[in-house]
Amino acid sequence: MGARRVLQVAAVGVAAWVAIAGAPATARAQAAADGGDGEPVIVVDLRPGDGAARQRLRAALIGELRGVQGLSIAQAPGEAGGLDGALAGEAADRDVPALTAALDEARAAFGALDCARTTAAADRAVDLLAARQASGLDDGAALRSAWALLLLCADQAGDRARAQTAADRLRGLGVTDAADAGLSDATWSRFPEIDAQTDRDVVAVTIEAEPGAAVWVDHAPVGAAPLTVYVAAGEHLVAAGAGSRRAAARVRADRKAVTAKLDLVDQAGTHSAIAGVVAAWRDGAAAASAEQLGAVMDTVDVRFALVLAGTDTIQVWAKGPGDRVARKLDDGVDDDVMGIAAMITDRVVAWDGRAPDPDVPLLYETERERAGRRADPVRWWVYASIVGAVLVGSGILYLQDTADDHQTITISF
Repeated sequence: MGARRVLQVAAVGVAAWVAIAGAPATARAQAAADGGDGEPVIVVDLRPGDGAARQRLRAALIGELRGVQGLSIAQAPGEAGGLDGALAGEAADRDVPALTAALDEARAAFGALDCARTTAAADRAVDLLAARQASGLDDGAALRSAWALLLLCADQAGDRARAQTAADRLRGLGVTDAADAGLSDATWSRFPEIDAQTDRDVVAVTIEAEPGAAVWVDHAPVGAAPLTVYVAAGEHLVAAGAGSRRAAARVRADRKAVTAKLDLVDQAGTHSAIAGVVAAWRDGAAAASAEQLGAVMDTVDVRFALVLAGTDTIQVWAKGPGDRVARKLDDGVDDDVMGIAAMITDRVVAWDGRAPDPDVPLLYETERERAGRRADPVRWWVYASIVGAVLVGSGILYLQDTADDHQTITISF
């Protein structure tokens, strides 16, 4: 009986130590989670195709993942300029919300046959887009859409000069036929290409901006600031950009030389760097690597990333304790969300519960690893605690057992 009681005490001591040692890791995992509901995960979208369609599919997947207990998605789908767009390689700069709002308002107003509001909103969008264009950002589809709305409203109002300007800008953006801009052939044919200099004065326009900034006039590059260009009399759209710093302005060039001074504003957002990296992966400008993906995960402070790399393929990547770069766990598919979640939760339990990592062989260690492995600085007191618990428990049981083995007999006469 004594030996059995000793083992019971030892088991209780070991279990108590494991619970205490495991608590900090569990607390850290909960603190890192979104709202404390589960392990934070990001979804990196490298699929080709229309951005709006990809966003809908991504939002549906994220919705399913959020329904899985133990997971927390670190991004909010559809948030203009937010992390979700950045992880899909979409613009994440500070001017994106204003641009999105202007484009949405212009389209809604046009649908409501309110051309005054359409024109005002489309003009705001064009200015923002021109500045972004000078910074090297390609928003061609949005620019064509905004100018098409301006052309349609000007045509409806009988403002032929403004409609012709819109048509000229569309041609400068590469539009060659009505379908490219979503216009009817009849509307497009009313505003044929003409020589911009015909019967018009030529005016010198000096553009002052940050030295070396790229300068664009009417969506065409003209050089680096400061510089002077010669344009036909009339209104022109001038923009300058240097990295994430940019600005645009409307300039009215009459008979006199004019000067346009542009104060560049830094539009870099919190996730702009991530958006640039992911956009390069998606567009094929740079090959994605485990090092780069791991850097993105570190920036967002997550240990797991789901990479949407094919029509229905989802790559599961992780960066666990001791991993210098991200590593791919396996491939999953869209319709197996629970299987993907299981891959993640298995690792979370292993890492935070200090159980063996499923991806690391249990009994394999090279000579170099063995030589370079450092002793855990707290291991001595762990063993001391266990041995102490066993000795104390054994002593208590021994005293109890010894007391039980003696009896006192009193004889009375």
